Amino acid sequence: AVMAGQERGVRVLTFNCWGGFWAKRRKERIPLIAEEIQKQSVDLVALQEVWAEEDRTKLVAAGNGCGLKYSHVFSGSGTGSGLLYLSRFPLVDCDFWQYTTHGRPQRFQDAQYYGDYGIACATLQTPSGPVDVISTLFAANYDHTGRDDQGTRIPEDTFAPHRCSQALQLAQTVTRIKRHPLIVLGTFHARPNQLEVRLFESLTQLVDAFAMMCPGNPGYTVNSTDNSFMKDKDPKERVDYIWFSDDLMDVTGAGLAFTSQCKARCSYSKHFGVFANLRFTASEGAAAPAARPASSVLAQYPCRLLRVASALVEQGANKARGQHRSARMLLFLVILVAVGVLPLFINFSGEFGVDCYNLLKTDNCALVPLVPTFMGGCLSALFGFLVCVVLASAFARKQEAAALTATYRLIEQKLDAAAGFD
Repeated sequence: AVMAGQERGVRVLTFNCWGGFWAKRRKERIPLIAEEIQKQSVDLVALQEVWAEEDRTKLVAAGNGCGLKYSHVFSGSGTGSGLLYLSRFPLVDCDFWQYTTHGRPQRFQDAQYYGDYGIACATLQTPSGPVDVISTLFAANYDHTGRDDQGTRIPEDTFAPHRCSQALQLAQTVTRIKRHPLIVLGTFHARPNQLEVRLFESLTQLVDAFAMMCPGNPGYTVNSTDNSFMKDKDPKERVDYIWFSDDLMDVTGAGLAFTSQCKARCSYSKHFGVFANLRFTASEGAAAPAARPASSVLAQYPCRLLRVASALVEQGANKARGQHRSARMLLFLVILVAVGVLPLFINFSGEFGVDCYNLLKTDNCALVPLVPTFMGGCLSALFGFLVCVVLASAFARKQEAAALTATYRLIEQKLDAAAGFD
């Protein structure tokens, strides 16, 4: 169980439940996760990848049973955001911002396009004062390819530009809402030395609670040898984090949670959880530190990281534009083939149906004349499905290119502003 923190502070836990509808043994694991939450002595639980309504209901009920009587589900649209808070203290000013880039519609196997990946913000009303909390879920990394550049790992997987864009959007949100002590929790799908994490850390100046309390400990949260869902081909990684603002808080304890096997003789999730005991350092009622002047903030922008991110995002935008053009050409070809082939096929199937009818000529072959209608309908449905898939892909690629281009321009603006203060 999570250790108790200091009197003037909060004990927080983040956990990715791996609650996709197709996730292995989900219906067995979620009730056991709910039971384990009741054993954790925490003030706030931030859960990710809780997609099913029935799972949210079980987890909220478990929270109510252990003093975490305040909850908030960030529903979004479609299948929702997958983000859920369980809290001992009231949650106010809850808001959600969806990331501008998230997945592709034709990748049904990962379904990232159909989930509202984004930023879940709330203010926790603790007895020691308000605390701003943010929970998030970044785009997944499926092939883990990359290269090293001066100690920073530059990802080269399909969704690397998306995660860089998401890191920048999250950093902007942190800067915009930071009024009180701040905690950011969630799954970044990136290692501590990876570009996305380094970029976020440099732009926000937040502190990694686990890294501070457990130096030298890799703290793998996915694909650990202790996890029953590990895959030999995937690397061990720490991708789940708790960050905090060290100007108003410090950390007194941190570690991993949900590392044991559950009653179903498997791990609770393919992720391990992370907990942290955070203590307030500012006096209650004291004014927050004054905002730094723009010149100071801009001078601290990590220009080298921004340049690398700019190149990566620009590459992703160019690729999305090329795929959008290819999808439009494919759509034209599908429609052209449908217009040219369907009449010929219907004519052939009609002749085939007449031949079958003449050959059989029994009272039991009354359905034979329906053969051309049936076969024509099947082919029409197939072409209709292909048109819808290609059209959705073309539309998504156009959106993706526009979003990544906007991110690229924003990064360039920051680089120009930083250069102006040199």
